[in-house]
Amino acid sequence: GSCQLCEIRVRTWKTANCFRDGEVRIWDIETRRPTLAFKPHEQSILQVLCLSKGQLVTQSKEGKIALWDRNAQSPEKPIISFDTSAYGFCRCSVLENEGTAPLLVTPSAHQSRLLVWDLKTAQPVHKIELSKHSMGVKYGMVNHASIWSSRQQQSSAVVSWASESGHIGVHSLRADKSLAAGSLTKQPIMCMDVLQNKIGCLGFAGSAEGRLSAFSANFATGEIKEHKGIQVSDKGLSDLSIRSDRRILATAGWDRRVRVFNCKTLDQLGILKYHTESVFTADFASPQTGFIASGSKDKTIAVFEVYKQAEKRTENKSAGSSSQCSSTGAVK
Repeated sequence: GSCQLCEIRVRTWKTANCFRDGEVRIWDIETRRPTLAFKPHEQSILQVLCLSKGQLVTQSKEGKIALWDRNAQSPEKPIISFDTSAYGFCRCSVLENEGTAPLLVTPSAHQSRLLVWDLKTAQPVHKIELSKHSMGVKYGMVNHASIWSSRQQQSSAVVSWASESGHIGVHSLRADKSLAAGSLTKQPIMCMDVLQNKIGCLGFAGSAEGRLSAFSANFATGEIKEHKGIQVSDKGLSDLSIRSDRRILATAGWDRRVRVFNCKTLDQLGILKYHTESVFTADFASPQTGFIASGSKDKTIAVFEVYKQAEKRTENKSAGSSSQCSSTGAVK
């Protein structure tokens, strides 16, 4: 089946990816060989997340969640598993905090409701009713949800989300209230990533019509403000990732391309061409390596080198070009 998602961990030269046929593989990028392959679900897999302590979370398209020991030679039985009753394309997200059980956010059987689960007990500990704060707006299905710790909220957990209606928002778990919500487009938002700042967060969102938006969320006023929007492609964007140095971001598109942008200006810095079918995912390694991995419907993972952090001066001189973007290899 096609490659639905890949997560790159360059410290160990490994990337994790999942496929539509229900298989998960951990690859050694150097040898281009899988070091672990197993089938956690009979159905298509939407998400695979590498956690600390050698654990792995998998999510099937039919809403099944499972926690695995990835150090086992051939995992047969999950550490824990449960059913979210959610059907759709919204990938789960995990927040790990020292001293407490990891929290996992997922969609639910109700299209405008998100659930936050305790991964130790497999029980929902928070229920987020988006319609409760929507002022009558129908959000439709949630296409993106991410859980993270907000410095602006005294390091408490918040969930950012994006919906079928083109709305996005951020919700506080501790206060059980919406911190900010608003509309970016009339088309479904398919992917989103955020950066924290003093007033709340800055973020980027990609739509089903191929539009990329830069926005801010003000937690004091509850306002979502779009700062800039560009048309990336005439086809949709399936994934979006901001590099940890906050300088560049990458989009994965239905048009078979991975694109790299300047976070401040949204100037396009490069187009990465390798895949022959829709690209479903793109993920950065550390800025020092410059690596980005992408996974596609064409059953391949490509690893590119883009703008190493050590090359800041060169990057500034060549802004707007793709001369520093190169493919380092691919695996099938």
